[in-house]
Amino acid sequence: MGLFKNFFVAGMVFLSASTSTMAQEHGTKEEAVALAQAAIAYYKKNGLEKTLVEVNGKSDKFRYKDLYVFIADLDGTMLAHGDNARIVGKSMALLKDADGNPFAFELLKIVQAGSKGWANYKWPNPVTKGVDDKTTYVESYDKLGFAVGIYK
Repeated sequence: MGLFKNFFVAGMVFLSASTSTMAQEHGTKEEAVALAQAAIAYYKKNGLEKTLVEVNGKSDKFRYKDLYVFIADLDGTMLAHGDNARIVGKSMALLKDADGNPFAFELLKIVQAGSKGWANYKWPNPVTKGVDDKTTYVESYDKLGFAVGIYK
């Protein structure tokens, strides 16, 4: 019985540590908003070209835990993406997620309205390498959408 108890306690400690590590890997809604706003502040100070270089270069300025910034124009053209350079320069306006949800259109409507808000969809997670539920915050500034999503 003593050996079983030792394995049980060790297992519980491992699970607790793993859960704590996983929680630290995932960004929060508050962190997503702060990262998008940091990108806007950087853009205001340094201009579009430098901002796009930083985001596309996967700069630590615009990456935190599993969060990254992406920037699109009013037509839905991806100008910068902190995780996937292959989609930069492509129109995302009609993009749908794995369930057929036209989430890019939802984000684009927010940007075109000059507003800020959230959209839910499924997207490849750079940490888990799976397709996970995601909600993305987008804030419009100067006819651009600055966005950061969190994985649930």
